[in-house]
Amino acid sequence: MTGGLWAQEPPAPNHEPLEQSPEIPLEAWDDDWWYPEGTIKVGGRRYSLFAGATVRLFTQADGARGATAVEPEIDLYRPGHKGLQLDLDVAWTGFTRSGNVTRFVAPTLGVRRAFVDSARAARYVPFGAVRVGPYFTRSTAYGSSTVLGANATVGVEVARVATLSARYDAVPGRAKAVSNLSLRVMVGVPVSRGPVTRAKMRDDVPAPGRLVDVDGHRMHLVCLGSGSPTVVFDSGLSALT
Repeated sequence: MTGGLWAQEPPAPNHEPLEQSPEIPLEAWDDDWWYPEGTIKVGGRRYSLFAGATVRLFTQADGARGATAVEPEIDLYRPGHKGLQLDLDVAWTGFTRSGNVTRFVAPTLGVRRAFVDSARAARYVPFGAVRVGPYFTRSTAYGSSTVLGANATVGVEVARVATLSARYDAVPGRAKAVSNLSLRVMVGVPVSRGPVTRAKMRDDVPAPGRLVDVDGHRMHLVCLGSGSPTVVFDSGLSALT
């Protein structure tokens, strides 16, 4: 006994390896890790509202060559990954020429290919698409008809804030007058800058350490050093753990 206290030997160091909690991949940590800046959430995925216009130039004869149409456009945008994916498109438009009114609706299905990932770091993302489907047409001169047509699109996404594209619709037979070349410009509507700012901060200043699962709870862990004993610092709100 020393100074009125019992002197005790320190406990032997424990060199057994610590049980590692499974690391949570980023995909499971964020509710939408790929596009957190999207301001519209549908089915667990985030989208942004894009608005713009399409200019169509009708290229075939039969009284339609040279006819134009300018149409406002609204779309839900979500950046894609490199590679092929299914693409569904619905177009409807028309024109009036020499007293003849022609309209068409075309739901077409095909594939879209992005040549690079549309990540936040990518300034330009070229893409292309081809689709086929029925073109339902109605003309005051030729009546109604339904034919199988096709369309092809090439374009580029610009920094997740705009898209520029050109498209050609090829429609055979009696409905060939609706074949057209179109140019489309779409720009993101800035609803809120908060999600964009948070996403940029996460990219520019990533948190150290890793994310782990602890009894079903998501926790951020910074682990340094080795040996025993293990010292745990539990920080407060909005601080590193």
